Formats: sequence, C-alpha cells, structure tokens
Amino acid sequence: PLKGWNATDINGAKPGGQKVISDWAMEIYGGGEDIWAKSDQFRLVWKEARGDFELTATLKTLANSHNYAKAGLMLRSSLEPDASLFLINTFPDGSILLAWRSMDGSVLEQKVIGQVSLPVLFRMRRKGSFLEVGFSTDGANWTKSKIHTTAKLASNGYVGLAVLSHDNRFLTTALFENIRFTAQ
Repeated sequence: PLKGWNATDINGAKPGGQKVISDWAMEIYGGGEDIWAKSDQFRLVWKEARGDFELTATLKTLANSHNYAKAGLMLRSSLEPDASLFLINTFPDGSILLAWRSMDGSVLEQKVIGQVSLPVLFRMRRKGSFLEVGFSTDGANWTKSKIHTTAKLASNGYVGLAVLSHDNRFLTTALFENIRFTAQ
C-alpha cells in the first residue's frame, strides 16, 4: 500500500493486493463475499485514526465483476469481521450507499443516497462524536450525511479504502486517486 498505510483481507477474504501508482493513487484488488449482516469479508487499506480526521479519495474506476461489488471509504472499530462501522461506497451501476453497524455484532443497516457515473469523490470527516460522509462528482457540490457516532467510533478506529468483489473466488479492481488523509 501507500507509505504509512496497511492492508488487511478481513475474515478470510481471497488475498488481494494493490498497485501503487503515485504518492496519492493506487489500484486495489479485493475479494470477499460482502460487507453485510453481522459479519464482513473484504479488503481494507487502512490507517489507525485517533481523534478527528478527514479522508478524501476519488474512485476513478470499479470493475464490474459483480452487481454488488463495492468500493468506498470506511471507518470501523476494529479489524474483526463483526466490528461496528460506517461505510460510503458505490456499486458498478453507480448507486451510492451509506451503511453502518451501530455496535459490534449487530446487523448492518443501509440506505441508498445517490446515483452517479464514475469518477466520484468521497469524503469522510470525524469531528468529536460526529462523522460526516459525502460524495461529489465535481468537487464543489456535495451530497452529505452527518451521523452521531457510537462510543467505539467517536475517537479511535481504522479508516480507509474498502474493496470487495462479492464473490470470494475472484478479485475485483478499484482505482483510487487523490487519496488524502489528514489527522486533525
């Protein structure tokens, strides 16, 4: 992964990888069945996040390996499969989804918050106990959601780029550019 980042295949996801293109861009290859229900299986390229932060990245491409392949930004309480989390992602059809698991081991909830054509710029910011996530196709006009985080996600966690193929026999490919992480 990029310098200062780590990569983990969560819960037995098919071993993936990444190709660093520049100091701010990489292609991520991820397997895994899903980020769903009470347990997740996917590839996460992450940094440990303590306190306030902002992560932005442009998802340039996502291979259409499956209708439910996913790529986006995630904050999770741990690298365990059932960790509490927030996720903003897109599918190959351009649907933008916001998903969350309020407590470790609880069922994931989700809602569709938009439809775009790639590329799409994602942003995730944590300020105190609030998390703001959003997306934009032009960098000026944003669709945003502000969420009050759970105790486990209010000050610590793992933040990064999540990718999954939705079929653990195969990998999918997501190209992220303009990856920027700032601890505040």
